Amino acid sequence: TLPETPNQKIIAESKKHNRKEITLQTGEFFLEDNLPKEKYLRNTPFLNLDSPEISNTAKKFKNSKDPVKDVSFFVYNHISDKKEGIPIIPALTILKNKSGDCTEHTVLTIALLRANNIPARAVMGIIFSENFHDKKNVFVYHMWAEAFVNGKWVIVDSTRPWAIKYNRYIAF
Repeated sequence: TLPETPNQKIIAESKKHNRKEITLQTGEFFLEDNLPKEKYLRNTPFLNLDSPEISNTAKKFKNSKDPVKDVSFFVYNHISDKKEGIPIIPALTILKNKSGDCTEHTVLTIALLRANNIPARAVMGIIFSENFHDKKNVFVYHMWAEAFVNGKWVIVDSTRPWAIKYNRYIAF
């Protein structure tokens, strides 16, 4: 089954001929989330929040009017060597090497947001892409972040910070 998230709702589920069909509605929804957010501020072996390099980079966004947007654009521009298919690596390595795919964009984004006391988490799923490896209009596996801002979870996709369209993302 697929989860209900702040950006997708399950409208219907049915089982036909040993197949399960799920109808989703995607978009920007407000799902009340009164659960504590402390776990989305914690350090992990991949986030390296105790690293001076991560802390110092995060400080650049401390006084930003829109730190989520600014972090997302920073990560997009900082990771200049766009690659595919590398394993998940720690945020400090990503910051130093400036390379990676959607997973590295997400890990570094979450590290910088959490270092600024903004709850953030990773989401795995698929995204609709108009062009991917010479194929048109396909869904591809993807990872992105969500940040808890102004009482709701919002998508933060540092691989395309200028073009977030909620109806293209399906979370697994």
